[in-house]
Amino acid sequence: KRQVSTQSTGIRIANQLFSLDNFDVYEKHFTVMNYTGHRMTQLLYTDFIRQMEEQHPGMVWEQVQNRIYMAIRQMFEAAFLIGPKQGMGHDSFSRGMYGVDVMIREDLSPVILENNFSPDCTRACNYDPHFFDNVFHLLFDNFNNPLTASRNAWARI
Repeated sequence: KRQVSTQSTGIRIANQLFSLDNFDVYEKHFTVMNYTGHRMTQLLYTDFIRQMEEQHPGMVWEQVQNRIYMAIRQMFEAAFLIGPKQGMGHDSFSRGMYGVDVMIREDLSPVILENNFSPDCTRACNYDPHFFDNVFHLLFDNFNNPLTASRNAWARI
């Protein structure tokens, strides 16, 4: 329901325009350049939005962002449909942090490329020294929030 987003970490962009050909061209099909000799193309969140709005007149970024959030939510809802061991199970004591890679199609619809349970947070920490403070706040602050305490198992202990 809540997330630490790319607003504090930046947007990673493939170095070459994506297309369904030349599958051996790494910079065309991947955005992770941390572990290779390739340069990494990254934009601040605000610069990315500005450039998207310039390239797509009349586009409202908040609508695109909401479609991205909905796609991520649907991915997790689908994982919970199956349950453990193939899917995910509900546990009110469990918390998790995920890194989700998303591509935006030309029609501005999102495509989830991958989901990582243990994402590399080095760049996020370099961009935002409070990154993990924010993560822990989002994961655990609801234990002290009176609005959610009645639904929380910790409140009964």
